[in-house]
Amino acid sequence: MKIRLMRGDDVDFALYCTQVENWVSSSPEVFRSYLEYDPAGCFIAEVNDQAAGICIATRYQNTGFIGELIVILSMRGQGIGSALFKHALNYLSNYHIRVVYLDGDLPAVPLYEKYGFNKNCLSLRFIGKPVARSNSNVRPAVSEDIKSIVALDRRAFGDDRSFFLKRLFTLYPHYCLVSEHNNTITGYIMARPGQNIITVGPCVIIDRSINPELLISGLAAYTGDHILRIGVLEINQPAVSYFRNNNVFQEQTPCWRMSWGLKNQTGVVEMLCANGSGAKG
Repeated sequence: MKIRLMRGDDVDFALYCTQVENWVSSSPEVFRSYLEYDPAGCFIAEVNDQAAGICIATRYQNTGFIGELIVILSMRGQGIGSALFKHALNYLSNYHIRVVYLDGDLPAVPLYEKYGFNKNCLSLRFIGKPVARSNSNVRPAVSEDIKSIVALDRRAFGDDRSFFLKRLFTLYPHYCLVSEHNNTITGYIMARPGQNIITVGPCVIIDRSINPELLISGLAAYTGDHILRIGVLEINQPAVSYFRNNNVFQEQTPCWRMSWGLKNQTGVVEMLCANGSGAKG
């Protein structure tokens, strides 16, 4: 078994891995974005020159995320997943990343704990089709808003993920909305197509008095009949209460948001009403 860097012609295999696991939020553009952002953090495991698994390590300035860790069924039980995970963690450690996060599926939590990861909070998943409602304080984002969105996100998230925000806006501008108060942007929401579903996130609301429903229902006006999939950390009680008390949403099996290294609050604050993904926060 060997681990090499992912290439552009590996995207179909990576997408196949997610489809087998029914990870509906993935798409070819998701993996192309990882490759464009940091190709040195995208890994393929091979056995006898055949692709056997994938893993993505996303490196920000002070924080890293590990995700998309999948080994195809026929190759499991050979330590490939552990090798990929260790390789990704070493990659981030070599860049002196102070803390690494991941969203761990429940069966994989013991593996992550073995490598020193600790549980922070549950990472919840909801799917549903909210009612579309307009609001005078919510509007489609325009290119002039991106600087404010990036600054707001940096304040809430705690690190610089501007590459992914700008890319989402460029690819799917009709799925990007902002909320305003007194001509100041107080929140934003972005979304992207997945596998027969719209994946929502990130969503940030800097003013805790604002109900996340404003941005969610505003987005629904642009997503038509598509089902929305939204991930939110359990610590964001206003957002969790909204999803759990809204009968159009169904709660799915959760993951654990886990961390390794120094303690900080990157990506683990109440202002974050929807995650971007487990692999990039």
